[in-house]
Amino acid sequence: MTDTHAFEADWADGLKVYESIGQSLYYAAETGKQPGILLLIRKNNSDKHIRKVKRVIEHWSLPIKLVIQDVKGEL
Repeated sequence: MTDTHAFEADWADGLKVYESIGQSLYYAAETGKQPGILLLIRKNNSDKHIRKVKRVIEHWSLPIKLVIQDVKGEL
């Protein structure tokens, strides 16, 4: 949570990333803030999931701020 955004945080390497779209919109509705998604990269197979999330956000012109953070080696 920031002053302006309600973020859903999730790992970027699994099917659960797609749930982050709905969760971020729900959190925004509940808090009155803008929706955001924080995807954490811990594995090398995250690119396809990130591309798909970006595609949905762009296709539907969703006002979701997408933040991607590489945490490989930090865990």
